[in-house]
Amino acid sequence: DILTIFKRMRLKRRHPMLLIYYPDSMGRMVDEDITTVYEQFRRRGFSHVGKKIPELDVLLHTLGGSPDAAYMIAQTLRSFSSHVNFLIPFHAASAGALTSFSGDKILFGAYAYLTPIDVSLGNISSMSIEYFMNFAVESRIKMESAMRDNKLSCNSSVESDLLVELVKQIKALTVGKLYRHRTLAEYYAKSLLSNYMFKDRPDAQVLSKDISHTMVFQFPAHRFYMDITMCKKLGFIVDELDEE
Repeated sequence: DILTIFKRMRLKRRHPMLLIYYPDSMGRMVDEDITTVYEQFRRRGFSHVGKKIPELDVLLHTLGGSPDAAYMIAQTLRSFSSHVNFLIPFHAASAGALTSFSGDKILFGAYAYLTPIDVSLGNISSMSIEYFMNFAVESRIKMESAMRDNKLSCNSSVESDLLVELVKQIKALTVGKLYRHRTLAEYYAKSLLSNYMFKDRPDAQVLSKDISHTMVFQFPAHRFYMDITMCKKLGFIVDELDEE
């Protein structure tokens, strides 16, 4: 059924089209997929130093995966294509959103969305750590405010106590790895946006830096649905898929 719909879309769009589909229940972007994508171009006679596709549509459906794999898949797509449109019928989450940043344009289905880029180690999300740290700060502020209202000494150790407990629970090295991976994901996003989507803009570097930082560090949750209206406001080059 998916391939039938895919072929109909390809005929309507009249461009070569690559389908990158990950089932929601089990699929995620991994390093092995880089070679798979590369081989799809090579087996059809395309070359990153010779024959390229003038305009490629990439139909993308994924809930995410490895930012490293997502970045290299994006670079592979661009190696074989002069112009790339990402078609998002439903969702391209986290690492999937990162891959779409290599497009010249992102086209959204009627209720499609991207999500922020949330880096995880096992079942620990970097955004959950960020939330806990904010909770620790707010706890100290509220504690000290209550102390002042009652004319008590307003020095509270609740923030440091909570952060010490956080490190005990998930270990300092895990926290360090998560922040390192987040910084790397931000760098990937900035590189793709500045080299492809915004390459012709004089403010490409500044715009790419602002958007990539927002996508990795500024949103409140991993499952934060960024529809076409929100993506336009951020500055992405987007459009709507034809309803038909």
